[in-house]
Amino acid sequence: MNEPQKGPAPKSRTQIKLEHKYEVLENGDVKVIQEQIIEFVWTGRDFLTLQRSNENILEQTRILMSEEHITKLKKQEADLIEEIDKLKPIGIESETKTAIAYEEMIRKGMAESLSKAVNDTEIKENWWLNVWSRAKPERKRAARAALTAEERKLYVKVIHKLKRKGISIPK
Repeated sequence: MNEPQKGPAPKSRTQIKLEHKYEVLENGDVKVIQEQIIEFVWTGRDFLTLQRSNENILEQTRILMSEEHITKLKKQEADLIEEIDKLKPIGIESETKTAIAYEEMIRKGMAESLSKAVNDTEIKENWWLNVWSRAKPERKRAARAALTAEERKLYVKVIHKLKRKGISIPK
């Protein structure tokens, strides 16, 4: 479907002349220059609408270039800078708290997963290789610290069983 016409349009458009020039460049590429002459015919009303539209655009451009408008833009810039200055400390605080909350979530998740892994009746070697062995040492320490005394004993037993199977888990 055709979109509705926006603004004035010529009544007719005729291509009068189309000329091609070809030139082979030193590297073998071909440069094509196309020149064309197109003739437009406008109805009187549409042409006047086009003219008035251009006059309105010129007036708007002059307004945008005026000192008054530039002063408004500078005030708007100052207001934006002031707002950004207010938001920066809030953003920094938010970012800091988000990082702390993320670390806490990881620590709790790792502690829960370790607890499940040591209490599990069968040793899931994939978890120990893919999760536990790749965890950061400080996260491992925090997760081990969250274990109960009984779970710590089970943890040591699991590590020994994995070593007997030839699976080395870094501490």
